[in-house]
Amino acid sequence: MPESVSAFLNSPIIADIVLAVLIGETLAVALFLKGRRPRLARSVALNGLSGAFILVALRVLWNGGDGVFVAVFLAASFVAHLTDLAMRLRE
Repeated sequence: MPESVSAFLNSPIIADIVLAVLIGETLAVALFLKGRRPRLARSVALNGLSGAFILVALRVLWNGGDGVFVAVFLAASFVAHLTDLAMRLRE
């Protein structure tokens, strides 16, 4: 693998790109479903939020951030995930 590709894949920038794509996709799908299937739109939004928190935790870790912040973002991801599951089980 070329050195520039390896450097790119091992940099925190990749997490930023994935996060931007995730946010864009989540917003597009949730807004598309909002009027048609509001419960599914909320589920998509919570699922995207959970993934976004994981990516932010990865970004913090990649930059050598404090482990407390990593734990907070992972906990927030778990809360979003549990909220999504609870909503689905109530349906």
